[in-house]
Amino acid sequence: VQALKWVKENIENFGGDPDKVTIFGLSAGGASVGLHLLSPLSKNLFHGAISESGVSVARWAAVTGKIAKEKTIQLAKNTGCDHDELVKIAQCLKKKDAWNITLSTVGWLEWMPVVDKEMRENAFLEDTPLNLMKAGSFFKLPYMVGFMANEGAFFLPQLKNVTMTVFKAKMKTFASDGLNPINDTKLIQVIQNAMEFQYTPWGNTADPLKMRQGVVNLDGDKRFVAPSVLACNFYSAHAQTYLFEINYRLSVSTNANWMGPTHGDNFWFTFGLPFFMSSLYTADDKNVSLLVMKMYTDFAKVGNPTPEPL
Repeated sequence: VQALKWVKENIENFGGDPDKVTIFGLSAGGASVGLHLLSPLSKNLFHGAISESGVSVARWAAVTGKIAKEKTIQLAKNTGCDHDELVKIAQCLKKKDAWNITLSTVGWLEWMPVVDKEMRENAFLEDTPLNLMKAGSFFKLPYMVGFMANEGAFFLPQLKNVTMTVFKAKMKTFASDGLNPINDTKLIQVIQNAMEFQYTPWGNTADPLKMRQGVVNLDGDKRFVAPSVLACNFYSAHAQTYLFEINYRLSVSTNANWMGPTHGDNFWFTFGLPFFMSSLYTADDKNVSLLVMKMYTDFAKVGNPTPEPL
């Protein structure tokens, strides 16, 4: 928010327009863009937004104060700051070495944005993103959302031969994990059954590669695709909304071939990296990058990524 205020106050000195600011980000950055669209502190500080592979309603984008408190207490215990009062915990943690705190974490949930309305006035996030979306409490600005075609492969790079046994075990894990773990065994089974029905490559269950792709598809849908579509459903009722998928694999990608266009690969196209070391990249790499950059700049200029037919 402070950075956006600075931009609004100073961008004219760099040839910019304070009334035509577009924010965009990738992964956690994409979710952060979505959170700015929900925060009263960001009002009138930007006029368009692009979320790449991450939106505010993704289950990993924010946590409630209750969960944050529980994680903080656990972290405090791990670092020797086991106190009953949060103020004392904070005072103790401030005296600890930063690396010691990092090594004492119980997962990455400690570092997520928090719904902090109950904690303080002028909160950045007054309710969960989903509740705010349902209530229509978001800025009705042009919004563009995108993701890669094979997002889930990034998180499962070591996944190889997937048998039906492995597949079912993965489905069970996906069905029962999350920020609010489900303790109802019957409900977990219902969710698992639905996932198996949707993601099993029927007719190819003996093919370990197709079975692997089923798991990858579910992981990508859960983390990125489904939340992106959900966000667009909310926004499109009120504002110009665009959804895109990049299904192109960079020629010099260091990922295994089977991973395809996966999480984070959009970075290369967005910032025109094929033009920095031109001899390493193909003409197709450059063309895709040019297309993406033109879509982004057109969106920033006129609120539409394709004002003219492609």
